Amino acid sequence: MGSSSSALPALECVPSCNTQAFMGTWFVIAVKPTFLETSCCNAVERYSWNESKDRIDIDFRYTNEGAPDKIKAAPQKGWVDSPTGSKWKVSPMWPVKLPFLILEQKEDEYCMIGYPSRAYLWIMSRTPKMDPKLYNELIDKAKNKHQYDLTGLRVVPQDWKDRAMAKKRDVEMETADPTMQ
Repeated sequence: MGSSSSALPALECVPSCNTQAFMGTWFVIAVKPTFLETSCCNAVERYSWNESKDRIDIDFRYTNEGAPDKIKAAPQKGWVDSPTGSKWKVSPMWPVKLPFLILEQKEDEYCMIGYPSRAYLWIMSRTPKMDPKLYNELIDKAKNKHQYDLTGLRVVPQDWKDRAMAKKRDVEMETADPTMQ
């Protein structure tokens, strides 16, 4: 996925990531999208440690802007691929395993995930809304520190005011988002 650019240095991951603390629900705030994410909204990734298989089970669910009531799912599998925990391999389907690089992170608040060619980027938060100041800081880091061209970056709509939709997607109990009524 994505083309490689030899002119840019390799992406720098966070020095370490506590994989167990990373587990749980992440709301996709902004994305330099794959083909699945070009019109997604209410995108949520839930990471669960699967001890029996020594891997991470990833439950990616979203709706599309044109069909906000139809939930789509793209389950994936992940494996920690470095002693620091900040590099993973993620498989959307067998036998493909793609790099998943944790570029920025505060485990109880936000993360930024990159792809080596810089073709894809994910900014995620533990809640459906991110403080605008933090979002702008992460955008600045993506551009200046990680040298991303942010052409095509899109903010992912997150609207969780519909409690029935939140409950149906099992996110209601995992967030203290004040926008949910």
